[in-house]
Amino acid sequence: MIRTAFKLPFRALHPTTKFFASGGDVQLALEFATEPTLAQVKQADYLMQLFTDYAGTGALSGRRFEPHQSGVDRGPIAFRSPKVRVLSLSHCRVDDTAIVLLCDMLMRLHLSVPLHSFIVSNGGEVVELLQDPHTWSTYPERYIPLPFEINDQQPESGAYTFVLDLVEPLQAPARDSLNAWLSLWTRCVLAGCYALAPIEPKVNYVEPDGEVVDFATTVEWSVFKLRADPVAIDALINLLCCFSERFQRVVRVTIQ
Repeated sequence: MIRTAFKLPFRALHPTTKFFASGGDVQLALEFATEPTLAQVKQADYLMQLFTDYAGTGALSGRRFEPHQSGVDRGPIAFRSPKVRVLSLSHCRVDDTAIVLLCDMLMRLHLSVPLHSFIVSNGGEVVELLQDPHTWSTYPERYIPLPFEINDQQPESGAYTFVLDLVEPLQAPARDSLNAWLSLWTRCVLAGCYALAPIEPKVNYVEPDGEVVDFATTVEWSVFKLRADPVAIDALINLLCCFSERFQRVVRVTIQ
């Protein structure tokens, strides 16, 4: 069951049937508490753009889709009324629990841009998103089976180093794409995604150690001070699965 462990400061509704995982069309309707300023609209649009770009990395595949076949096609965004902004998506192939990430980001946005409601719809009946502070939030899970060997040493300090063993040395186009995708993951965490209740999304943090470093067939990337739900690491593994299929084959990932 899809749920958030937070008491949201706005209404959140989603379809009773599959929506993000339907392969079809979905609309995201954001209703502001008051008529927004241009700056507030830009803030909201930034988060919607961030979400759709991030979906394209395979991080939100969950277990239903192979990460390299996961994503959404972003359509137009426009006002339905002076206070309601609507984004249209098509060919949605991400886990339905991705709505919880959107709510995390919108909780943080609500601090500066008051919201009244957030509705995900596919033309059918909608229900309130379950809010239960006595449990944990549901997020897209790690894909199984992985296309590479993984050695997860489960570091507990908040610092992680990801070591990728490739079949061939890292090529420039693949390096650029990997750095861009890792940047998207970082930006999502800093925007509030994967908040670990009861710690609010505004407290999320991660500090990347620059871009990837590669030598021979090995690639390394490190982050420090990760303050988010550990499932954020599962999302990163999904992203690497997608990278392995779309760019360069990964044979092993070590997390240390």
